[in-house]
Amino acid sequence: MKTLHLLFLTGASLFAMAQTLPAQKNRQAVPADPFLKNPDDAAAAVKHGESPWMNCMLVMETYTMDKNGALALLESERGSTARYRRVTDLVKTGKAKLDILTALASESGRKLTIKEIDQVIYSIDFYQPKAKGELAMPKFFNWRNVGDEFEAESTISPDGRICDLSLSLQRTGLLGFRDIRAMAGDSGVSQPRCDVQQIDTQTTLPVNEPHYV
Repeated sequence: MKTLHLLFLTGASLFAMAQTLPAQKNRQAVPADPFLKNPDDAAAAVKHGESPWMNCMLVMETYTMDKNGALALLESERGSTARYRRVTDLVKTGKAKLDILTALASESGRKLTIKEIDQVIYSIDFYQPKAKGELAMPKFFNWRNVGDEFEAESTISPDGRICDLSLSLQRTGLLGFRDIRAMAGDSGVSQPRCDVQQIDTQTTLPVNEPHYV
């Protein structure tokens, strides 16, 4: 059976957890911050329902599972919370596997980046061999990032309940190298072969709840 271990965010759930200064009624008072330059301005902002600062924690979970199982999950479960609960149950029975777990804190409205990569260096230009069968010596080099790259920008609503999320995910896998020859009998020039899978999306999700991407 084919699996989805190369598809980014297959069966993934993404959380946005907002941490804000009290902006609602019936909340406990926040202790005075000795490092705050303008405490009176901050207090006035809180009084009028405005949060002087707002941070969020993004947690991304990527799961690997059988394609038929993933299709059944999409057809049988509705809503991100139900799908997330079902995936975690499948992990317990060995029918799904947690592949990636990434968590990063960020200020609301700021872009965050995570890269887990290796750099594959290869030549992009060569000195022409003087005789047939001689090796082509490299002249200039380039590199290719191989691995996972994750970029996100999350903006929390003023009431701290909704997160507008811009998400970019890319997985680059190294398939191997192949020798390229100008003509028969020439020495081969090795070039990397890569497989790239990428997701770019914008979505809106509730804070503190799983969101199926």
